[in-house]
Amino acid sequence: MHPRVRYLSLAATTLLLAVTSPLIPLTSHLAALQVQAQTTQDRQAQSESLFQTGIEQFRKGQLRQALETYQRALAISQQAGNRTGVAEALHNIASVYESQGNYENALKFYEQALPIRREVKDKAGEAATLIGLGNTYLSYIEFKQHYRLIKKPEEVKPYQEVLKYYEQALVITREIGDSPNGDSYASRTGEAWSLNGIGRTYNTLNKKEDALKFREQALAIMREVGNRAGEATVLFHTGSAYWSERDPKRGYKPIALDFYEQALAIVREIGHRPLEAQILYMMGLSYSNNWHIEWNQKDEKGLETVLDFYKQALAIVRQVGHRPLEERVLDSIASTYNSLGYPQTAQEYQEQALAIRQEMGIHLDFPIFYIVKEAILVTYSTPKKRPTLITLLKGEAIIHYRNGEAHAHFGRYQAALESYQQALVISRQQGNRPWEWVILNQMGYVYQKIGQLQVALDTYKQSLAIRREVDKRAAREPIPHTIRVAYGTDVDVYRSEGIRLDEGITNNLIRVGEEEPITTPITTVEDANRIRERGRRRLQLVAGLSGWAGPVSQKYE
Repeated sequence: MHPRVRYLSLAATTLLLAVTSPLIPLTSHLAALQVQAQTTQDRQAQSESLFQTGIEQFRKGQLRQALETYQRALAISQQAGNRTGVAEALHNIASVYESQGNYENALKFYEQALPIRREVKDKAGEAATLIGLGNTYLSYIEFKQHYRLIKKPEEVKPYQEVLKYYEQALVITREIGDSPNGDSYASRTGEAWSLNGIGRTYNTLNKKEDALKFREQALAIMREVGNRAGEATVLFHTGSAYWSERDPKRGYKPIALDFYEQALAIVREIGHRPLEAQILYMMGLSYSNNWHIEWNQKDEKGLETVLDFYKQALAIVRQVGHRPLEERVLDSIASTYNSLGYPQTAQEYQEQALAIRQEMGIHLDFPIFYIVKEAILVTYSTPKKRPTLITLLKGEAIIHYRNGEAHAHFGRYQAALESYQQALVISRQQGNRPWEWVILNQMGYVYQKIGQLQVALDTYKQSLAIRREVDKRAAREPIPHTIRVAYGTDVDVYRSEGIRLDEGITNNLIRVGEEEPITTPITTVEDANRIRERGRRRLQLVAGLSGWAGPVSQKYE
């Protein structure tokens, strides 16, 4: 076998997950050992075979099997007193743990490997382990932040210290390349991984231009040496750097998708299952983000595409055994089903995600995705004053209400009316007048959309009368009146979008059907006054950023 160090990697997004670290076969180093006895030769051959098997298992996504294989290689190397083999086994065990999202164990094994690398003067191995430490610390910080387990990155490791791991690795790999007997493939590949890690750190520090500069260098080297897995990883990370950007020349397609698509084609070609799972998940997120921005599409197929990516990712990630990623995929599937108007299916997936969080020992004071068990309606007399009314809608009623929103958004107006009617009946049985007002307002909007203008007018009037009854203080205010719906129990914690309506303006505009509909959403008092001055006398129900039908609306993620 050619005496070179070959690097494999499991990539991840800078927004969500980690780059796993280079896996280094034992072969090149063992070839340099002076075998003193046949038993040592046998152990060397066995270790070499195990390392090659582990690498193939890793590529195929068989991480549990790969872990067992490397543990066997570690035991054999320890029995033989082979310190180089011990270090490499520790390193590769750490890489598997990292790929499974078990960051604490990954750090433990990397930290055991590093001093042995230095002891045996294995420079290429030292660089690989430094990269592994950098990758894992970044991932661990992100993991802790995602679940709100830390407030600052410094509680795990300052980013500047993480950057030093990559910078040390970069110096070492370039020194190897400058050596007359240096392995050019090992040095160039190690250099590329170091540059990619530096780019990832800069991206985390919001230094996007610097991040892209380092990643461009890394990508060029990966292509130069023919490291396809590395090329896919860098493409993936580059896409993540463009996460929020869209191309106006191509229908505002997310730029990240171009990079993800290239990366996906490569990993499918080489058969790298762990990386494939993460690319598919991020493509699903990207399509979902794009769909939520383009609310006017009202296209169910867009969310069905999102679900397809998530479900492909879920199948692979369960094979791989990356529990944190599995939890996120399940959570995203739940959110998507909820947006499609299937809260019961969403509940099933969310319960699976919750079980994984409990397994990981994560007990949140908020859910990652907000399952429909209760909702809070909060009204304010002014945006900055204290609430004038807080009331809950619970149980079956809120499920029907959310179904109504989803049906209305997709133009399924008859189904929306049926769902709202069910929610209305329950609210009246409970004597929940504030929510009766909200539901009637939504129903008025649907009647307006289907052209039943007189019914819409009557429904709006019922809604307005109840609103005046239950929120008299706010009704006296001539300034914007804020409605906020938050799903959960803490208005300040749960995600929501506030909607402003002026009651005086509402009275002016409530004569439905007299003129052309207003197409511009009312978002400020100035907008409302401008419309009133133009003489428009039609009620415009204002939707929030999410674009869901009706004035009481919220963002679904």
